[in-house]
Amino acid sequence: GGNFPLDRYIMTENGVTFDQTITEIGGEDFGELELSPCGRYLAWWGVGGITIYNLVAGTVQQKPIEDITGLEFDHTCTKLYFGSKNAGIYKWEFTTPSSSLQLLPHTRPFSNSHLELGKNNLMYVVRETGNGGELWYLDTDTDFFNLASSEFVVHSNA
Repeated sequence: GGNFPLDRYIMTENGVTFDQTITEIGGEDFGELELSPCGRYLAWWGVGGITIYNLVAGTVQQKPIEDITGLEFDHTCTKLYFGSKNAGIYKWEFTTPSSSLQLLPHTRPFSNSHLELGKNNLMYVVRETGNGGELWYLDTDTDFFNLASSEFVVHSNA
C-alpha cells in the first residue's frame, strides 16, 4: 500500500540523471500507466478513478470512475479511451474543458479489455468472450468499431 513517487530522469549521451519527482501515485489497486504518443501526458487508473498528468504544465485532471480494464491515448493526444467491465469503451476528450465521459456506441461490454494504439492510428481492443476472444479495431477519428477477428484463445491476468 501507500504512495510511490513518479520521477523524471534526463537521458543524454553522458548517461541518465535524476531530474525531479513529478508527482506521487498511490493506492494498492493502482492500474496501468500510459504515456501519450506525443510524450506530453501520463495517464493511470486506480481506486479513485482515472488521472491524467500534463508533463509540460504540471497540471492534473481526474475523473472518478470504477472498474477500469485498460486505457490508451489516441494518436492526436486529445482523447483517452478506456474500457469498463460493465459498460463498454468510453472516450474522454480531456483537452476540452469540462468534457464528460462518453460511452461509445456500437460497443458491448469489454470486460478485461486490452487497448493498444496501432501505428496506423487505429485503436485495437481485445474483448473476452465465453470461449475465447475477439479483436476489434476502433477508428478514433469517427469512433466506429469493426470486428477484425473472432474467437481466438485469450489468456489474461487482468
